[in-house]
Amino acid sequence: MSPGDQLLERESAAYTKVSIWRRGGSYSLRARLPDKTTGKVRQQWIATGCKVTAAGLKIAQAKAAKLESDLLFERFDWADWGKSSGGESRKPKTAHEWVEAFLAWKGETVKDTTIRNDYEPYTRLIDCQQPITAALLTEACRQGTTPNSRARKACVRCLKELGRYAGLEIDWTGLAGNYRPEAFDPNELPTDELIEQTWEQIASPMVQWVYGVSATYGIRPHEVYHLDCSRLGGDDVLVVLRGKTGRRVVYPCKAEWVEAFRLWDVHAPTAREGTPNKRLGERTSKAFKRWDVPHIPYALRHAYAIRLARVGVPVAIAAKWMGHSVSVHTQTYHGAMSEREYQEVWERVVKGGQ
Repeated sequence: MSPGDQLLERESAAYTKVSIWRRGGSYSLRARLPDKTTGKVRQQWIATGCKVTAAGLKIAQAKAAKLESDLLFERFDWADWGKSSGGESRKPKTAHEWVEAFLAWKGETVKDTTIRNDYEPYTRLIDCQQPITAALLTEACRQGTTPNSRARKACVRCLKELGRYAGLEIDWTGLAGNYRPEAFDPNELPTDELIEQTWEQIASPMVQWVYGVSATYGIRPHEVYHLDCSRLGGDDVLVVLRGKTGRRVVYPCKAEWVEAFRLWDVHAPTAREGTPNKRLGERTSKAFKRWDVPHIPYALRHAYAIRLARVGVPVAIAAKWMGHSVSVHTQTYHGAMSEREYQEVWERVVKGGQ
């Protein structure tokens, strides 16, 4: 045994005919197998192709279980175990194997909720019994999602990653389409006066607080569950701990609403750890309906964005506060500004400063 070889005793304990070894930077299997030339049974190696990582070990364990099963039921065939094991051509690897390995690999760097929401729905569109190919992935995307939709864009993002992981050359040009967030009419957004009137009419302290903080800071509906409110009543900065785009700092607009809405008297809702953001956002929307709020939570976010533009907050800063890229922020909100509003901003910010 070379210095780089190491038997993984705990991982091998589940098997009677197979053991798992670490050889250099990869995992290998060892078992008594028939010689490819003479047929005589002897101890031999099978390379798994799995790197020494937590995800690689999971895949190596799955392969060890398959090898154990093949040996117990006397159906072992070198053709099933690839060039590294027998020098013979291997049957094409199924998409199922690639998907399982890919999800395990992604699970090393992203949360389980991200796997469930952003990856599993789109990998399920694939005919996993087929060999993985570029055509298989692109066809799954075309058949499983609507052109120019949010789902199509998310599907392309997911399957593009899977394709790269599997070493496929795929041309995704044009397939994602031209999806943009749904446009809104700025004339239908609640005015500042309506927001203040609506806040007054909400009888539930928690829903009233959620409404006020959403209007003042423009946060997403699910983000009311992920806030650090310790600076309210001080410098009035709100910290979103786990937003759609990660942690960020947000400033109030209008600043006087922090006091007017008594946001320092925090009544933030709570939720069980791991609850998907989509479900949290739905809870906020249902609470608004239950208390007869005349607009959806996102209307407050849109109104906040337009308010920032009207008072002349630079686009890069506004985008940062809202958790957007500059391009998305510009596409979504600045198209909703009228020429008159741009003129007002210019006269106040530029001309007024001269």
